[in-house]
Amino acid sequence: MRRNQEFAQIESQRDSVNDSQGALAANDNEAYRFVARNQLDLDYWQARMKAYEDYIESLKRDQARLAKRALEGNRTGIGGQVIQAVAIKAALGN
Repeated sequence: MRRNQEFAQIESQRDSVNDSQGALAANDNEAYRFVARNQLDLDYWQARMKAYEDYIESLKRDQARLAKRALEGNRTGIGGQVIQAVAIKAALGN
């Protein structure tokens, strides 16, 4: 909504400029600044989403590694059996 308001202000300014070259140039500069701010925000958002995706993939790899270790762990002791049961339940629950 904020961006829409900013763009509406730039459009309003453009409508009120008439034929003044200086005012047209100032309005063009505002439009370029608006576009540049939007591009910076988009670049930041994309980098942030990539970081989140990488983090999620890392967590998935860790989960798979831990589940495998739990399933292949000590099967003779009660602790190993409990860990196996918990790992299987968690894997099947997701």
